Amino acid sequence: MAEKTEIEVLIDGKVYKVSGYESVEYIQKIANYINAKERDLKAQGIYNRIPNTLRAYLMDLNIADDYFKAMNENDKLKSELEKKNRDIYQVKHELAKLQTQLARLKRGEDPEYDADEDVRTTGGIIDGN
Repeated sequence: MAEKTEIEVLIDGKVYKVSGYESVEYIQKIANYINAKERDLKAQGIYNRIPNTLRAYLMDLNIADDYFKAMNENDKLKSELEKKNRDIYQVKHELAKLQTQLARLKRGEDPEYDADEDVRTTGGIIDGN
């Protein structure tokens, strides 16, 4: 298990002692994110005139909004990646088919001939002719 980290961070002009199992840099990054959110909300004139409880809820809503937008973007990127992986698979399959046809051409064979497709059945007996 990772070692517990303890750090003092400055949030909204106040120093807080924070501890966790993440790196000092990561904890500071989170504190910086909170400070940026606080600055964004304070830039809206009404924010400074509302009760602290409502301010906290607005902060929570803004952070939740960022989270859900990031999750939606993540889902979108996963879908795009899955589609690209399917496309790559199809291209690789087509490449293999073309390489097989090229090898047959070089040997002087019919490049379209596929022995797997040439197996016929008659009356339950397999006939390769």
